[in-house]
Amino acid sequence: MTARQKVILIAAVAVLAGMAGFLAYTLFSPDGGGGDEGTPPAAGQDSEGESVQEQTQPVVEPDEEALKEFYRWFIPYGEGLNGAVGEGPDYYFDCMRTDTEKMMMSVMWNVPCVNYDVYPGEAHPDMNWSGEMDPRGWAESAGTLSFYAYDADKVDWIMRNIFNYSQEEIDAAVELAGTQTEEGPYGPLPRFYLEDGKYYYITGGLGWETEYDISIDSLEWDGQYYDVVYTVYENIMGEEQPPFTCTAKMQYKEVDGEYYWSMFKNQKE
Repeated sequence: MTARQKVILIAAVAVLAGMAGFLAYTLFSPDGGGGDEGTPPAAGQDSEGESVQEQTQPVVEPDEEALKEFYRWFIPYGEGLNGAVGEGPDYYFDCMRTDTEKMMMSVMWNVPCVNYDVYPGEAHPDMNWSGEMDPRGWAESAGTLSFYAYDADKVDWIMRNIFNYSQEEIDAAVELAGTQTEEGPYGPLPRFYLEDGKYYYITGGLGWETEYDISIDSLEWDGQYYDVVYTVYENIMGEEQPPFTCTAKMQYKEVDGEYYWSMFKNQKE
């Protein structure tokens, strides 16, 4: 081997040794060879290694007019929902905490908290106060002699897709509601039961005349929900009421090829 060949061989060995050292440092050093910056989090994790929701853009542009209409129906009969969890401000709703029976009763009230015409299935039923008895005679024992017979499949559909309860939660609430036998001036709560595919809801009134106007003040997509801020302008029996503001977490959800506003949380500020 000539002197020139020996020099080239020594230089090649040195280069290989340097590369091996750099590779070992990169693989086994605590900070990954990046100083204080550390190793980037894996896909689907934040800097603490916790799972995070993938940030995606909405599939379609949200319909703000449909959202206003949703609130026009929800607001008149959403005020009492905070009592279902024992805390929270007025118009408080949380699909993880609000009592399932309470929500079902709001969906089936004299003037329900949703517009039945928007959703697939049967229309909102007329009140039966003809003197005909419901199958279990609850209307008579409650002293009201009036009831509604709701299509159970439609009510369940609204509870699942619009207010985000599971079918298991709905079934458990119906089973509990159907065991109620106590008597009272308007019947005890809950006041409904399932019979032959109908929810029989016992009632004692027609509600009152209330008008609402809604303004959407903010509609921001966070990657999973729309964070909504809206103002309610209320008129009760011809008298203007002070406006108030609510916040909500919503989705513009596709169900069977159609898009509907779906509520996860709501409360008065």
